[in-house]
Amino acid sequence: MAGYCDETIISRGLGNTITWAWDARLCDQLLGKMEEDFWDISFVGCDDVRAALHRAFATWSMNHKFIKFTDVTLECAKRGFVQEGCPLAEVWVTYLDSHLVNGSTPFYGRPELVNGVVHRDVAQAEPWADYSSTFEPTNGGPTPFTMYGIYPVPRKVIEVTGGRISFNTESPTCWYLDSSFCQGWHDLKNEHSPDGVYIFSVTLLFFFWGAAFFATTLHFLLLLRGVLRQNRKLMTNYKPFYQRAGHALLLTCERLGFYRMTARLLLIMLPWAFYNSIFITCWDCYDFEAMAAHQIGHLLGLGHPNTAASELTSGTGPPGQNSYHTLLAAGGPMNASTCMNPWDYVVEGVPPGAKINPLTGNRYSIMDAVDLHNPRTCLTEDDLEALNVLYPTCSGAITQPTCLKQSIKYLGWLRVCVFVLAPLILAIAGSCMVLVPRAGYVYREQRKRAGAHARARRAQVAVQSIPMTNSGGATETIIVPPPEPTSEETTETIIVAPPDPMDGPFSEKISMAAQDVSPDHQDV
Repeated sequence: MAGYCDETIISRGLGNTITWAWDARLCDQLLGKMEEDFWDISFVGCDDVRAALHRAFATWSMNHKFIKFTDVTLECAKRGFVQEGCPLAEVWVTYLDSHLVNGSTPFYGRPELVNGVVHRDVAQAEPWADYSSTFEPTNGGPTPFTMYGIYPVPRKVIEVTGGRISFNTESPTCWYLDSSFCQGWHDLKNEHSPDGVYIFSVTLLFFFWGAAFFATTLHFLLLLRGVLRQNRKLMTNYKPFYQRAGHALLLTCERLGFYRMTARLLLIMLPWAFYNSIFITCWDCYDFEAMAAHQIGHLLGLGHPNTAASELTSGTGPPGQNSYHTLLAAGGPMNASTCMNPWDYVVEGVPPGAKINPLTGNRYSIMDAVDLHNPRTCLTEDDLEALNVLYPTCSGAITQPTCLKQSIKYLGWLRVCVFVLAPLILAIAGSCMVLVPRAGYVYREQRKRAGAHARARRAQVAVQSIPMTNSGGATETIIVPPPEPTSEETTETIIVAPPDPMDGPFSEKISMAAQDVSPDHQDV
C-alpha cells in the first residue's frame, strides 16, 4: 500500500495526487486488438482508449477523498520522455510485450505453461516498493514503530512508491471498450454457469437461424414445383438441362418477389453476422476499462478475494483468508472513534445476508481473479471496505460505493446497427442481381411480342377489290379495314389511286401490293 504524505510532497505516497503517464506506443498496439470495428474500419481511437483509462482511475478516486490520479503524459512528452523513465510519473502504463525496461532488460508478461502452450497474463500490475521508516497512515496515526525497552524506534515497512501497468497486445488476446453493452451476458454468467449461458445463447441463436433456413427452403421448393407444373415445356424442350434449370429458378425467384426474397436472405445471414461480430466479441475479448481498474486496485494494495489462500508465499505465514469489516458491513460509520484501529473490526468470512457470487463463494468484487466472465467497472461493498481499511480516514469517509462516470454506451449498439445494415445491403444486392436482369429480360420480350403483334395487326388489313366506275369511265380499287375494329386500334383506310392505262395490266398492280402483306395474315 502507499503511504500518505503531506500535500506539498507529490513524488511519494498518495500526496495530493498519484501521477501517471502512458507509453506512446500503447495506442497503436491496443487499437490492433480492439474488436469494435467493421472490416478493419475502427470505431475507436486513441482518445477513446485514454478516456477509458481515465475512467478506470476514477473508479477508485471517486470512492476515497485522499486517492487522486493525474495524467502527466503531455508533460513527460514535453521533456522528451515518451517511454518509461519520466521522473514526473509514478505509474507507467504500457503494453505487455517484448520491450525494454530501464533501457536494457527485456520485460515479458509472466509466462504460464498450459497443455504445452505458453500463456501470458492478459494484464499485469507491478508495484515498485521500498522500505520506509517514515510511513504515514492516512488516518493521521503515528508512524509504525517497535519498542526497544522504553524507547520507540521507527519500524521499516514496505511502501509502494509507484508501479507499472501492462496490457497484453499479443494474439489471441482481444479487447473492447463498451462495458455496458456486454454487461448483460456477464451478469447471466455470474448468476449461472458460463458454459450453460454459452450453450443456451448459441442454441437459441442458431435455432432461429435453422428455422428461418428451413422455412425459406421449403417455400422456395413449393414455388418451384408450381412453376414446373405451369411451364411443362421447361421439362421437354430441346435446350440443355442447365439452361432449363436456370430458367425455372429465375421464374421461381420472380414469383417469390423482391421483398420476400430480401427478407429471407436477411434472416439467413443475420444470425451469423451477430454471432461472429457481436456475441463472440463479448464472450472471447476482455473489457479494457474493467481490466485497468482491476490492475489499479493491485497497485493500491488489494489482492484477489477468491484466491487469497494461495497468493501468500509458502513459509511466510498462515494462508490468507477472505475477510470483511464488521462495522462497515453493518452500515456503521468510519469516524474519529473508529478510524484509528480499523483492523480491530476485520474478521474472516462474509457478512451475514450478503449477496454471494456462486462462482467464488464470496461477495462480488472488482478484484476477483481475472477471467473473461467477471469484468466490473465499479467498486462493490467488499472493495470499498478493503479501501477504507487500508486507507482509513477519520472524517468524510465514503461508505457506499460510488460509480458516476460516462462510459461509451453507443459502440455496442453501433456495431449491432452496422452488422444488421451490412447483411441487409447484401440481401438487397443479391435480390437485385437475380430479379433485375430477369425483369429486364421479361420487359424486352414483352416489347418484342408487342411489336410483332402490332405488325401482325397491320398486316391483317383486308384487301377488297371493289370495281367502281366513275363519271369519267375509269375504274378504282378501294382497300378497307376489317368491318369490326377494336377500341384499341384505329381504322385506317388506304385508297389506291386508279392505275395509269400506260402502266400495264391492273392485275399486276394488285399482285405487287399483295407482296407487302404476309401470306399468313391475308384476308382475301
